[in-house]
Amino acid sequence: MSRGRGIARYAQSLALALEALDPGLVSAYLLNPKLSPPSPCEALSSTGKLTYAPDGLPESCRVLHVCSPLDLDRSLGELWRDECDARGIALSATVYDLIPLTDPGSAPRDALDQRRYRARLELLRAADQLQVLSQSVGDQLVERLGITPGRIRLVGAAPDARFRPAPSREAARRLAQQLLGEKGLSQPFVFYPSGSHPRKNNELLIRAFGRVVAASQAPIQLLITAEVDAPTRHHYLELARRLNIATQLVLVGYLDDDALLACYQGAELVCFPSLAEGFGLPVVEALACGTPVIASDRPPLDELLAPQHRFDPTDEGAVALALIRALAAGASPPAPSTIVTDWAAVASRCATGLLQVASGAP
Repeated sequence: MSRGRGIARYAQSLALALEALDPGLVSAYLLNPKLSPPSPCEALSSTGKLTYAPDGLPESCRVLHVCSPLDLDRSLGELWRDECDARGIALSATVYDLIPLTDPGSAPRDALDQRRYRARLELLRAADQLQVLSQSVGDQLVERLGITPGRIRLVGAAPDARFRPAPSREAARRLAQQLLGEKGLSQPFVFYPSGSHPRKNNELLIRAFGRVVAASQAPIQLLITAEVDAPTRHHYLELARRLNIATQLVLVGYLDDDALLACYQGAELVCFPSLAEGFGLPVVEALACGTPVIASDRPPLDELLAPQHRFDPTDEGAVALALIRALAAGASPPAPSTIVTDWAAVASRCATGLLQVASGAP
């Protein structure tokens, strides 16, 4: 496990769900000794199984499951230990995405990092089982790495229990405005929980939103969360000024959990125009909050939403039209797809896969 909202949050939620399913299944949860534990972790600490990676794995270990096999900050020796081969311990791993492989613009630029990434892809090829959150990532493992389908298990993902509809969307909106008022949030808003990478497609969304504002008299703002550098932030703000939406664009960095929840619950709409994702957990979190969602017509987002709630993320006009239609449709969120589930179901699929590997079954 590592620290942060994404993989760390997924790993911790999965661990707690596995404990609830079968406390005897996992003998230890190993932390990255270079980082602080994910927070909060009191519930997992209370099991007595949370520890920094030891020199040796527990005697009872039959499967080592790696939650972040493509982490370039970890050595291969940390991800796969020599003792595993000596003791016949099977290797399992969660693969969230292959974006650096499938999207050249996302590939590591440093030559050493490129070699490290390729070495980790070989680690995936050698694994006994790979667990994925979406079918599209499973398909990429087959097509790009030659992994046999029988070694891939679709387990899915789920939102945390705290992501649920607010008693009042209006009250949630007021809370979000209170928390982010100094950043400029003061009106009903469209929310994009984004990021800094170009594949997040922030600029095109800003341009499309400019069309929405020009076509409507209703007060509406665009709230984007992205920890971008100063030049990029300046570019976005200057773009908004040229589009005459300087006061409608609200850019903020990292949001704490309370602010993030208020934004999900209080938004008129969540728009997710990303060009590439491994799963699209923000879409699932927004749906769990009962908030209308529209997103890119790209894998794996096309597994999460029906066609009428998707758009071409490369077409500014299509994004603007999708925004206008969704805002006009009101507050009825689309029904989530069958892969949007709860943590009990995710843990059950994961546990079945781990037990299958532990038994040596193909």
